[in-house]
Amino acid sequence: MNTLSTEKYNELLKSDEVIFHDYGSDNLIIWFGGINEPHFNPEIARLANCDILTVRDIMNSWYTTGLTSSHANIDQAILELKQFIADRKYKKICLCGQSSGGYGALFYSHLLNADLCIAFSPQTRNVFNGQCQMTPDIRIKDVGEFFDASSPTKILLNMSRSESDHDEQFAWNDWLQIEKLRKKPNVTVITHPYDNHSVSAKLREAGLLYRFTASLINTYLY
Repeated sequence: MNTLSTEKYNELLKSDEVIFHDYGSDNLIIWFGGINEPHFNPEIARLANCDILTVRDIMNSWYTTGLTSSHANIDQAILELKQFIADRKYKKICLCGQSSGGYGALFYSHLLNADLCIAFSPQTRNVFNGQCQMTPDIRIKDVGEFFDASSPTKILLNMSRSESDHDEQFAWNDWLQIEKLRKKPNVTVITHPYDNHSVSAKLREAGLLYRFTASLINTYLY
């Protein structure tokens, strides 16, 4: 694992929030971990012939306050990411994530004009139930308002067919979350034969996640 080209990211590499794996590629994956998720396995980057930067949502903020706890705001995070991408001379950028990480991947794809976004059961906006309870419980921007016909970002939404494994205990209303976004140009919805919000975990349990995601990157990024 090599150091990054900017002093700021050299500092971040000393924390548990950011890990960079340099495979000598001119393409980059940024993987946004969901709440309580560990860093993503870099095997995906090797299979897709990319470098990879993995981040964790340790603030449980859906990445709305920045990429890490050291960022004063999201504008600072975007400026530093753009500088990092320019310094490394990356040609193609792919952002990925599950749940809150899926939201981070979508939101930052919009801000970075990423080439590809692969989101697994993402939140996309605040929704309310019959008791006026808001999900997520922090304010997030509605990414369904972004990604019009002029957007360069191709979006792949990976969804389970239902949340029936746990919907009596909790539900993220996955299909309601993507209702607006799925109608946007350049959005493809892939439905998996699971009944659980954590579709990426189910794919990993089946031994499919890394090869499947790499195949999406190899098909849609290049």
